[in-house]
Amino acid sequence: MRTLLTLALLLPAFALLAQSYRIEGRVLDPEGKPLPGAHVRLVHPWGEEVQSTATDARGRFLLQNVPRGGYALTVSF
Repeated sequence: MRTLLTLALLLPAFALLAQSYRIEGRVLDPEGKPLPGAHVRLVHPWGEEVQSTATDARGRFLLQNVPRGGYALTVSF
């Protein structure tokens, strides 16, 4: 019984640590027009890439299942 209780108390803590997030947005040019095909990268502060994607025809992008942490978002076109 003690083992089950300990496990039940630890599971919520693991769930908090395992949370992931999504980052979505739009990439626009200086005139406010969408930039389709722009390369969007999410990188750790030390430069390692976490995820990358390209914008759609409306300049939108979506990065899913992003682990909790601090990142830089870079865009190139």
